[in-house]
Amino acid sequence: MTHKISLYCQTTRAKLIGLLLLAHLPSSILAQDVPFDAPPLLEFKPLPTFTPHMTTFVCKHEDRETIPLDPEADRWYAKTIELENSSADDDHRANAEMVRLMRKAVERKHWKAMVALSRMYHQGRERTLPDGRPAAAQLMEQAMRLGVPAAYYKVGTWLDEGFSLRAAPSADPHADPVVHVKRLSYAFLQKAAAMGNPDAMTTLGTMIPFHDVESTDATPAERAVGKKMLQCAFEQGYGPAAYYLASTAEGATAAEREQAVQVLHEGVKLGCIHCAGKLGIEYGPEDTGGNKTLSRKIDLTRAQAYNDFRSALAFHPDWRFPNLDKVLPLPPAKLPPFAWKKDSLIKAAMSKESLRHYEPVP
Repeated sequence: MTHKISLYCQTTRAKLIGLLLLAHLPSSILAQDVPFDAPPLLEFKPLPTFTPHMTTFVCKHEDRETIPLDPEADRWYAKTIELENSSADDDHRANAEMVRLMRKAVERKHWKAMVALSRMYHQGRERTLPDGRPAAAQLMEQAMRLGVPAAYYKVGTWLDEGFSLRAAPSADPHADPVVHVKRLSYAFLQKAAAMGNPDAMTTLGTMIPFHDVESTDATPAERAVGKKMLQCAFEQGYGPAAYYLASTAEGATAAEREQAVQVLHEGVKLGCIHCAGKLGIEYGPEDTGGNKTLSRKIDLTRAQAYNDFRSALAFHPDWRFPNLDKVLPLPPAKLPPFAWKKDSLIKAAMSKESLRHYEPVP
């Protein structure tokens, strides 16, 4: 069975997106205040029905599955990243220049620019648009037609943002409209994950067995799928996946716990704030709350160092630390003498790109 979906957008009194989901569904959902005869802004291609009991998963990498990036458009996009890193969200001049460059990149079908520009529209950072959300939706429709996995992920998250919904006439009078939209959101996320999107893999991998739409527990095979998704996202350099992947080893064998520590450490390199915080706990003092789950020996210097990285990422989530092993190697390696000095530690571990935007961390 497939879904064919029309997406309608309209500004409501609560400033929420309206969504109308029609055709071939057990029930259709109408966003509050959106009339039945509202003209469709988007027409999505049919999507597979959400499959809550997945027993197989093939790992694909997004950068291998997505359309190649035009080199000149990629330079324009890189310039927008520099502008975003050096300006505030309400810097109207910087926003205008970012939108200009992204639009040029979008003309060359630069999918990362499509996703980023859609986000700016959705956030209202394009001042010439009274409501940027319809433009954001149209961009994602264009990207989906180009086969961009991140576009399917983005639409899936929009459907799950808590819109105010009421049920339209349905063939099933007992259908729960909230659950129905949730399942539709998962269908988009599954499509994105199957195409290689690490965000979708991480979201789905942590949600199995989908208790918000299913009443049954996950089988071992289904849990294995969740772990495969997390592993695939981690292999693509997606930091948040490292934290959840490591959590699957808690309470396991000593070898698996050791592997979890290595995954968390790699996650810190990739900018995973929760990974840094977890290792700060693991090497910290004994606690009575059961937070130390990976059997690490107390090492207060290491604990403080990881907490310093957690503090840095709290202020600068885009920073990356590819040289972490040089300044904070895992045991049994000894720490270099400057490892306890916060600024020296962070700067020595940073990538050249992150170092260009370095500023002292409070």
